[in-house]
Amino acid sequence: VDIAEGGGKFSDIYKAAPAPAYLFAVVYKVLGPQPHAIRALSLLAGVFLCFLVYAVALRLFNKHTAFLAGITAALCGPLLLFSAVPLKAIWSALVLVSIVWGTVFLWKKPAWPRLLLLGALTALAAVTRPNAMVLMPVTAVIALAASWSFKRKLTHAIIALVPLTIGAAIVLSPFVIRNYTVSGEPVLATSQAGFNFHIANDPEDPYPFFRPKAHA
Repeated sequence: VDIAEGGGKFSDIYKAAPAPAYLFAVVYKVLGPQPHAIRALSLLAGVFLCFLVYAVALRLFNKHTAFLAGITAALCGPLLLFSAVPLKAIWSALVLVSIVWGTVFLWKKPAWPRLLLLGALTALAAVTRPNAMVLMPVTAVIALAASWSFKRKLTHAIIALVPLTIGAAIVLSPFVIRNYTVSGEPVLATSQAGFNFHIANDPEDPYPFFRPKAHA
């Protein structure tokens, strides 16, 4: 709401994933600060996610398996829950499934538009769920492997990284420029991108993570 009203000009690096905040701000700016609009948009995101699951399964298997996959996604309890609340969870899930869809279609034909799209989707995941930054080298390896299997030329495979990088740069550059402008540090997304990893693996953490006990 603060961003939609012209505020949000913070003087530090993003503390949380910026992409969902800006998306919600646009919705609030257009439709007013009503959470029902975000809930409706989140429901549409959940429906589109199920369609992407169907599309991926259809590409990999057959219509019957694709239909079963889509129905399973539609009836998934957590997906139903997070499709109805104004949080970033459904959006990060949608972007991650989009990356899977992008890699499946890239493997068939590693054309430049598909490489650009995959790079953009991977970068979008990083600014929607910062932990997803770990997927950047993964998608780079997939792009290399897909291009190699298509033409069996090393140079062609390496060149495939160019559109992938351009796609990622297009999405990331506004956030990196903004972070550098306010802090002088070229941070890709947020200041706590690796926070969860650190607190879960720091032996000196006074509040270590414990696996919760199963209910009786």
